[in-house]
Amino acid sequence: MEFITPDADGNVKIPNRAARYTVDVKSIDSEVFERMSGVVQPDGSISGINAETAATEFRALEIEEQRWTPTVTVENGVVFIDATGISFRLSPLDTWQKMTPAHQLASRYTMDIAQCGHSEWTPGRGRDRERTAGEVAALVRKTVAGGGDAAISDTGVIIVELESTAVRYTPVITPAYRQERWSAPEVGKYLRSQLRKAFPGQKISVRNGRGTGYGYLDVTWTGGPSEAEVEQICDPWQGGDFDGMTDMMVQRPPLLVMTKEGELIEVRPITELISYNRSRPAGVEDQAKTLVQEQTGHRWDHHWPDPTPFRYQGVLFYGSTPWDQLRKVMDAIEAGEITVKETADPTA
Repeated sequence: MEFITPDADGNVKIPNRAARYTVDVKSIDSEVFERMSGVVQPDGSISGINAETAATEFRALEIEEQRWTPTVTVENGVVFIDATGISFRLSPLDTWQKMTPAHQLASRYTMDIAQCGHSEWTPGRGRDRERTAGEVAALVRKTVAGGGDAAISDTGVIIVELESTAVRYTPVITPAYRQERWSAPEVGKYLRSQLRKAFPGQKISVRNGRGTGYGYLDVTWTGGPSEAEVEQICDPWQGGDFDGMTDMMVQRPPLLVMTKEGELIEVRPITELISYNRSRPAGVEDQAKTLVQEQTGHRWDHHWPDPTPFRYQGVLFYGSTPWDQLRKVMDAIEAGEITVKETADPTA
């Protein structure tokens, strides 16, 4: 056991400081140390520099409470701060090393950010989601120059910590399969094949936009599957989502596709937006409007403010708007839940 004597300013300097530490506390009434979640990052540890800061603050806290001066000792790298009624323990993690230029970096990293005492890491967004090896190295140098710490784990994960903020870089494992980028026309061709398999005999058009609409796909069909059923197949192939907070498109993760030859490839679709337009079979809308008019006594009018609920062939039809009610009637006609006769245009 080695006693640590704080410097003239009361700062605790840990001999042979490790890269990262866990922080625990126990009272005189307990024999068990418990983790202090409020002073660590989500992985349950803090940097070596911040471990010294925490040790200094724990010691100063005891002095302010006018208890006798706490003893600060180190044993096998573990720092103990003992005072009347309370003990703190800072334990080094042997799975972490101080980051140096000699460490090998992966080609790409995902980035997460956290504040001291927070229970979860927050993923970076858009451009900040991934970093190259060069960008990570530059940010490590900048943080260390600013008085922070950088550590690397046995798994290659890097944590850069400056005061109460930490950034975690996780290596992106290079897949063993081939990677491709598909343009909107290539995605459209693939979706046509998938829609034919999912809905045999159903004609579904997948068209690519032109000019400023290039990168957009328009999926249209009449009758048959619902919009939700078609969207379930197509939506994963929309390459990104619009983020209103940043006014930018945020790229989605790539998809895995099995080729005809049985090869698994990673595909990143370059498709900005997929729109869906399902039309009703001929005559369905007119039949529904006529039925609404017959059952409610009102000529169907989409401006009618209060659609009157009615029951027909055992099915209740209601809606918050005339179009909502009409949609439910058309759905029932298409699904065969009710049978209606063909009529002339009810709005004539």
